[in-house]
Amino acid sequence: MTLDNLKVLDLSHDISGPYCARLLAGWGADVIKVERPGHGDSARNAGPFPDAGPHPEKSALFLYLNTGKKSITLNLHSVTGTRMLKEFVKDADVLVENDKPGVMRGLGLDYATLAKINPRLVMTSITAFGQNGTYRDYAGDGIVCYAMGGQMWVCGQPDRAPLNSAIAIPEYFGGLYGYVGTMLALQYTHQTGKGQHVDISILECLAASHQFTLTWPAYSDSLLVRPGWPGFRAPTSFYVCRDGYVNLRLQGVEMPFLAYLLDMPELADDPRFQTLEERTQNIKTLEEIVGGKLAGMSKKDVFRTAGEWRALCGYVATPEDLLTDPQYLAREFWADIDHPVAGKLTYPGAPVKMTETEWRNRRAPLLGEHNLEIYCGRLGYTKDDLVRLRASGII
Repeated sequence: MTLDNLKVLDLSHDISGPYCARLLAGWGADVIKVERPGHGDSARNAGPFPDAGPHPEKSALFLYLNTGKKSITLNLHSVTGTRMLKEFVKDADVLVENDKPGVMRGLGLDYATLAKINPRLVMTSITAFGQNGTYRDYAGDGIVCYAMGGQMWVCGQPDRAPLNSAIAIPEYFGGLYGYVGTMLALQYTHQTGKGQHVDISILECLAASHQFTLTWPAYSDSLLVRPGWPGFRAPTSFYVCRDGYVNLRLQGVEMPFLAYLLDMPELADDPRFQTLEERTQNIKTLEEIVGGKLAGMSKKDVFRTAGEWRALCGYVATPEDLLTDPQYLAREFWADIDHPVAGKLTYPGAPVKMTETEWRNRRAPLLGEHNLEIYCGRLGYTKDDLVRLRASGII
């Protein structure tokens, strides 16, 4: 089973909504991306770009988030534009948007209005705080949600300020949960014939994705502090190797593994390090020994040796490492996709492997590339109609 017969309208921008719609497109859905005439999705202006200068068709962020979609331009801030969108809604299955609460209502495109046109429509709205509540109308972005969702409280060293995630993890969480919610709503539609409004709060997605700030104190009567490094099974830390970093954690294999890894057989019986308590008491000494030895070793050699011992270890992968790592290659994760302007680039492939359902690796669209196909083919407009609509700023 694929999503080949699913018709999706993607009115979203930046990351959260486009990622949700990207997943739908990857599994075969026919996704129409609705963009602002002349400007397009704001992600088109976000770097990095394959060449030196910015270009709306070469944004790495846009190219990744919008693979497999078709692009039309439509001014939704015009009466004609909203009327035209409602024509698409008549036979659409899903509409994805991530504007601030109230924006769609102001355009006359809220769920209550669109459901009257198409009662089977699933409308997925992804926002920082959700469609209601005290903070509904507050401005919110990834760092705000990461902080208020509880994730930041447990990230970083215990004696320093909390840390944000390095990338837009909250926005991708919102998109992922948006995809899950959309698929559940579609199953409900399949069973009942009724659509519904899927309300995604990125704040709640983050709060629902870890146990540390709520269930930890509820069960232990204590507030978890940031664990930092080294951790609770010393030595547990990131170490510098000659070509990068590794994260090494001892769980179960203990000193015999370290003795073998570092080629220091005397460590196996060193009385300072035999128990967790002894290692913790002598952690500085042990860290100096481990760090000094690993500094001359290859991160991948350390990783492979740890793997043979079933010890927890991971090397910090550079972009080059990602593209050449044998695990990714064995699972055929990366896909080369050719784009008429950006050229051939390597993209992440299917996030999920299934035996009977194929992931589609298709390029991102040019701005308004499918205006002729969609407006004329689906709505019956003529080429002269499109000329007039373009001249008036509608498309």
